[in-house]
Amino acid sequence: MQFRRSILTGTVLAILLATAVSSTRGGDVILKNGMILRGRPVLIPKLLSSPQSNAGPVPNYPILLVANDLARYFVPRQQVESWKEGVDIEELETFRFQTIPMSKTVALGRLGAVLATTPFDPFGHRSITLQTPMGPLNVFQGITKLNANYAKIVGLNVDWETAMATSSIPPDIVEAILKKAIKPHNTDQRLAVVRFLVESQRFKSAFRELEEIEQEFPELKAKCEEVRANLTQAQATTILEELKLRQRAGQYLLAQNFAQQFPTKGVSGAILQDVREFISAFEEQKEQAEMAVASMGDLQAQLKDSKLEAEVAPIRAEIAERIHPANLDRLEAYIKLSADPKLGPADKLGLALSGWAVGSSNAVPDLQQALNLWKARFLLRTYMRTSHDDSLLRDSLRTKLNDVEGVGPKSIAQMLPLLPPFVESPLTPGTIERIQVSSPTEKPAVAYQVMLPLEYHPDRAYPVIVAMHDLNHGPEQMIQYWGGTTETPGQAQRHGYIVIAPEWLDPRDRAYSFKSDVHKIVLESLYNARRRFNIDSDRIFLAGHGIGGDAAYDLAFTHPDLWAGVMPMNGVAEKICNFCWQNGSAVPFYILNGEFDRGSLLDEPRNVPLMMTGFTDSRGVSHKFNMIFAEYRGGGGGESYSAEIHRLFEWMSHLSRERFPRDIEMRVLRPTDNQYFWFQFEGLPKTVVEADWTAERPKGTAFRVAAHINEGNNVIVECRSASNTVLLAPDFIDFQKRVEVRVNGKTKFNGFLEPDVKVMLDDLHRRGDRQRIYWKSLTY
Repeated sequence: MQFRRSILTGTVLAILLATAVSSTRGGDVILKNGMILRGRPVLIPKLLSSPQSNAGPVPNYPILLVANDLARYFVPRQQVESWKEGVDIEELETFRFQTIPMSKTVALGRLGAVLATTPFDPFGHRSITLQTPMGPLNVFQGITKLNANYAKIVGLNVDWETAMATSSIPPDIVEAILKKAIKPHNTDQRLAVVRFLVESQRFKSAFRELEEIEQEFPELKAKCEEVRANLTQAQATTILEELKLRQRAGQYLLAQNFAQQFPTKGVSGAILQDVREFISAFEEQKEQAEMAVASMGDLQAQLKDSKLEAEVAPIRAEIAERIHPANLDRLEAYIKLSADPKLGPADKLGLALSGWAVGSSNAVPDLQQALNLWKARFLLRTYMRTSHDDSLLRDSLRTKLNDVEGVGPKSIAQMLPLLPPFVESPLTPGTIERIQVSSPTEKPAVAYQVMLPLEYHPDRAYPVIVAMHDLNHGPEQMIQYWGGTTETPGQAQRHGYIVIAPEWLDPRDRAYSFKSDVHKIVLESLYNARRRFNIDSDRIFLAGHGIGGDAAYDLAFTHPDLWAGVMPMNGVAEKICNFCWQNGSAVPFYILNGEFDRGSLLDEPRNVPLMMTGFTDSRGVSHKFNMIFAEYRGGGGGESYSAEIHRLFEWMSHLSRERFPRDIEMRVLRPTDNQYFWFQFEGLPKTVVEADWTAERPKGTAFRVAAHINEGNNVIVECRSASNTVLLAPDFIDFQKRVEVRVNGKTKFNGFLEPDVKVMLDDLHRRGDRQRIYWKSLTY
């Protein structure tokens, strides 16, 4: 404390306050996925730690750098839709401070782990202890710039400039810093604090500060009323946007309760109308659900066949028990036609029962057919609940399924995504639960921790974050990073994401091992979670911190068909990744590193720059990566990058996995990495099987596999493995036309395909992927 006060006495924190804020010029960069990066854009020729001038022809500059005070964002130029230059990029209320540094005798290189941190004091100073090769180093820091997004921080005894999210600083400390910074009798500065609080969405504090200003400066009453009116509108708009987000996240009750308590005093008519429509939509859904349940009961009573009535009763009861905004759309056809006088009670019940089983768009006004679908549905649910080693029971269930009249592969494919989770797991949303997949004595033992979002419902498909922890933080901390806690929900809860953290790290390892055991733990954890919870497999995102980021690179390059996007943080793509980084062109990346962290540009990484510019494959086809590389100024020491988390969720909201690409070309380095999308293989050469990728300098040869499906229904495989399997579906193969399969130049099949229910069911039973259903398997 004495140290910090002595600095203040020498500088008195010469504050430069801007009420209509800065003249920093830059631009808004709009990406093709709709995201906006704000900063100073410049085209550069390659990924450099110190980008040079962009003199020369524009085509030689394939990378766009967008820099601001917090971070530098690098994106491949082909990913950019447009950008505007020469606009004011610092629209937020910003406070600036000047401090006199101590003598700086230490220059930082790579930052080690953070050992200890003190809170910021009211003067914007704190101390932080870093691990260095010479031992612990105490660094004193001071805030030089503060706005609602971030605080810019400099080292006072070392050459170190960095930034952190303002949201990472406790609100009471931020307000204490502002109170010390301003002159209490300067009304412009006091109003600037109000604007800062509004931009930080700390509305209660903003209203309180405004009341104090009005009391202390009666002559500003008119001005305060004007500001209060604007503040009320800003708060109402923010609440309305939050309600819409919660609705999109499937948190219907929370959104409805908030909407009904929405403040109305002083709120514009347009906002109130939006809220009324919001509430009306909820009430309409509730009325539709109640009407559907009641009318199905009336229709059941009107059936003249007692046998039919007995079959309908338990199905209607199940629908009545499970009906919810998450599944109400299954009854859309029934709700629309329930008053049609041309349809009888049986026809209407057919629409309701079949719509629930196969979806409203596939509903039929045929009660007997609907009952057949429910018989098949029961058999399918039983099938999916069988243990992996109970093949005899599955054979028996398939035989019974084949005997159900009017139910074939098409209707089965429609039913599978709508089945309830295969394993009942009554977990409490918002809490962290541990699930043991295999026996603790099995090697490797498979277990993971999971958090479900608020109002989780098994009939709604949820996006997922698979979080790989680092050396210093376990699975529980990774879940809390994304999902928060029961008392303080995080962004995954807010946006409606399931978070899964595999227990993947061997306690004896101090670096990423690149062992296939890690892949088994992650994949088996994911397969198990798909069986327990309703997961949207098209929106599974992989993230990792530290060596968990190393693992994320490896899993992305060797299993790109699983992920909608990958987020390595302080990770390094090395060893095995040097041989197969090209596989990553099949999945988007959002890479986060600190300027002084492992994997930073100062370390001259090999693979990230290659990804930034792309490559051309053996057939002459150009491949570009969908990626953002963000390097935080002065960041390091295993930083969490909490300032980036809102942008990460925005990025994820734009992404969905490609289900069935027609072109596959991959480099294989492990026998266990033997499936890419719809292509599987077994029996690899010894150069792959015997390679040691855990060595300090691994030696090996990547095994190339390629498969292609053209518009003529031809499947072309190039793979010198002992066995090759293609998994086919109507999404990319026309089952009504002749199919030709050629493997290594030889025709292996030329004819018409018949869907195979066993393939459909066994693949779903094994992997739990409801969004990618295969109808046929051919092996040669």
